[in-house]
Amino acid sequence: MVTTPDLAIAKAALTATLLRADPTSLSRAAIAEFLQLLDNTLDECSRPNVQKCKNWIVANAAASSGRNATLGKYLVALSESMETDFDRPSVRRRRLHVLYVASDVLHHVVTRQGLRDFSRAWEAHLPAVVAAASTFEKYPRHLAKVRDLIALWEERAYVPPALVTRIREAFTRASDKDSGTRIQMSSEALKLAKEAPFVLPASHGDASAPWSDLPAASWLAHLDPNSAMPMSRSLLRPIQLRPGPAKEALAKLVKATLSDADDLYRKGRLQERAAVDFTLLGEMRKPREASSATGLADANTEVP
Repeated sequence: MVTTPDLAIAKAALTATLLRADPTSLSRAAIAEFLQLLDNTLDECSRPNVQKCKNWIVANAAASSGRNATLGKYLVALSESMETDFDRPSVRRRRLHVLYVASDVLHHVVTRQGLRDFSRAWEAHLPAVVAAASTFEKYPRHLAKVRDLIALWEERAYVPPALVTRIREAFTRASDKDSGTRIQMSSEALKLAKEAPFVLPASHGDASAPWSDLPAASWLAHLDPNSAMPMSRSLLRPIQLRPGPAKEALAKLVKATLSDADDLYRKGRLQERAAVDFTLLGEMRKPREASSATGLADANTEVP
């Protein structure tokens, strides 16, 4: 399994949430135990393995909406990070195993504990997990298993009707190769996507998200050099931007950042890479970039 930037961020967010006292803090050993249980279940989706994952989630996350939300994000990132070069089990089976774990949790919490509102914490994530498991139109038996699972959720009311509709739509789009919503893009489509112009949104950050989920750049407007006054999190708001095509200087900065991320998660030992140095913060720095870094971050560079 590949450690992608999204998976690394989701894992860090999940770990931070589990370490928080909500209601009780978990040790890093307990968190590592769960991640290992989940990996074991992806490798071998046996009843004991699925139940161990379910029991851990019910005991340590089900009672907390914050933990459920970050767990849902992690399951999405986990499903989408899987490569297509697994021998056994295959990627499609591993993604299906993620759905089986989620289904077992839904069954226990909704049927045995009577918490029918539990699925709200996963409302934004279940369609994405289903979509990740449905991108295999050449395997009708596999798609039938996903379809049957959705039908089970609807029949037993594990999720509300509106969410069932969204999940079915996600399944239909993902299982149709001509829908334009494929997760596994061809090399030609990926190249075209990378060559598309950068476009700025109207804002950076979700206005409905809590302050802890806003981008780190939201703090910039409140930073006062040499000030001992604490910053109020209630003042944090998404950054307002001028929507439209990004300027060339900003596009260069974004491309440089994406290039650094690709290098960071590229396979191979770092020691074997030529001309690679590291800053005191552990960031990779290439000699050829040292001279140009000042130019990219020059004070005269206009960034919206």
